[in-house]
Amino acid sequence: MSDTSPVVAVIDVDGVLYDYVHHLGNAAAVHLGRPRSEFPPARVWNFYKDQWGLTTPEFLELVDVAVSNHGFLRTGRPYRDALDGFARLHELDVRIHIATHIGTEGDPNGHQAARREWLDEQGFVFADLTFTGDKASVARSYLDQGWRVFALEDNVDNFRSLRDAGASAYLVDQLWNLPEVGAPRVTSVKQFAEVIEAQL
Repeated sequence: MSDTSPVVAVIDVDGVLYDYVHHLGNAAAVHLGRPRSEFPPARVWNFYKDQWGLTTPEFLELVDVAVSNHGFLRTGRPYRDALDGFARLHELDVRIHIATHIGTEGDPNGHQAARREWLDEQGFVFADLTFTGDKASVARSYLDQGWRVFALEDNVDNFRSLRDAGASAYLVDQLWNLPEVGAPRVTSVKQFAEVIEAQL
């Protein structure tokens, strides 16, 4: 007998829907007056320290300025197949809950407004949007009510906490999470939707 429990997809934004590092690099080159080549794509999670040579306070200041003055979080196309993946999830009657860490530090109001604006302008349709660093709490709120929870992340720590909470968690392939050997993986939101479809 098939499982008739309602299904929710808890989906991150940065590194999953939005190329955060690329767009921040564009803003960094302008704001800091340095060549764009000094802000390469991320190979590790703490790219701003290990690759860009910024301290944490410098990074947080850069993000605030990028949002306020350079359209960061408000501009840029989504990753390939992200909107197609959302469309497929809607066809499958899967509830979509976006959970993002953006807006929990720096200038929360400005960052959250920029994130909402980008999601709306790009055409993402979802049931819920939560700004939190604790993605597992979002998953648990559904699990406690009998939902099946699928989650998509690029951050290894979040992936682990979601998995440990009981969600069927997946990593979207990014260079910074490749060392997490054995984790269930997808290459896009569209593939994530296909993985969920196969389990319904």
